[in-house]
Amino acid sequence: MGWNKIKTALLLGLILLISLASASAVLEFGEANTTIDVDYGDFNDEDQETLRRTLEFDVRNTNEAATLARFTFEGLPSGYNATSLTEINLSAGETRRITTSIDVPHKQDAGRTSIGTLILKDGSNTEQDRLTLAQNTESMIDIQSIDADYTDKDGDTQSDDFDGDDSTLKLADSVRPGIDLRIAIEYKNIFDSDYDEDKSALEDLTLSIDFENELFEDDLDDEYDLDELDANTKEEFVLDAKIADDADAGDYTIEFTIKATDGEGFEHEE
Repeated sequence: MGWNKIKTALLLGLILLISLASASAVLEFGEANTTIDVDYGDFNDEDQETLRRTLEFDVRNTNEAATLARFTFEGLPSGYNATSLTEINLSAGETRRITTSIDVPHKQDAGRTSIGTLILKDGSNTEQDRLTLAQNTESMIDIQSIDADYTDKDGDTQSDDFDGDDSTLKLADSVRPGIDLRIAIEYKNIFDSDYDEDKSALEDLTLSIDFENELFEDDLDDEYDLDELDANTKEEFVLDAKIADDADAGDYTIEFTIKATDGEGFEHEE
């Protein structure tokens, strides 16, 4: 029985050593993931199907001898086309910046999403490392400006204008309870008007408003349906509300969110 125990331990030790040896790689990417930025507003022809985007990454040879590096794309969505990468010979200890390109179709929601993997192999086609590929897609619905008209605590009429670039806007003066507040929001479909008109139209637009109920005198809807918006056109939504007479002093936040679906069925949000 003692021999069996010793034998088992030796076998386990051998398996562990083999596992450690196989896990060692001489080639590696300089990062775990890389992102390409895509703006569908760059589609500017009705027959255009893709946008070409640059993909850059570092490859490092940790070996003490020159090593051949090969690349394979895996899991790219339908319609994506990556330029083939030729194999390269890396000197001992060399790190090289690689630049290639991917043709990107109009096939993603706005925001960040994974679009596949780039596999790094050595000269014997043994996998060495993986690079996760991601796409960050610009929203095609854009808040251009927000204008607020109100009466301040001293009874003076105020008008504050914001360009929409900031995510948080603060009125310049304190608002007097019991007065009317008028907020006008200008929003735009930023698809190019030369792109296919059916693909670039924004439909099912909704404006959501998140606010504290005690701020306003009357109940307000928290969601409004907006009209369809063609490419490169603007519209305005106006909210008229009365500040409650008994609203407590303090800071209040009103959050506006616009959502839309483009002609290809992909979602956008601002």
